[in-house]
Amino acid sequence: MSTFDSVEAVDAAVEDCVRTVFPQLSDDELRTATRQGLEAWDSLATLSLITLIEETWDVMLTDDEVAQFSSVEQIKTVMAARQGSSA
Repeated sequence: MSTFDSVEAVDAAVEDCVRTVFPQLSDDELRTATRQGLEAWDSLATLSLITLIEETWDVMLTDDEVAQFSSVEQIKTVMAARQGSSA
C-alpha cells in the first residue's frame, strides 16, 4: 500500500484522482462535489474513480468503503482512515 505522510497528502491524492475523472470541475467545485449533486458522477465515473484510487494506493477497496463514496470529502475520510490503519 502506498503511504502518504499527512492528511494533506491523502487529500491531495484523492483530489488528483477526482480531477482526473472530472477535469471540468474548478478547485472549489471539486472539493465540494457529491455524487447526488454532480450529474456527471454516474456509475461509470464511480468505477473510474474506484480504479484510480485503488491504483494510487495499491489497494483493493472493500464494498463498505465504496458504499461510503458519496462525496469527495467522504472519499478523503475513507482513505485517511485506511492510511491510518496501515501505520
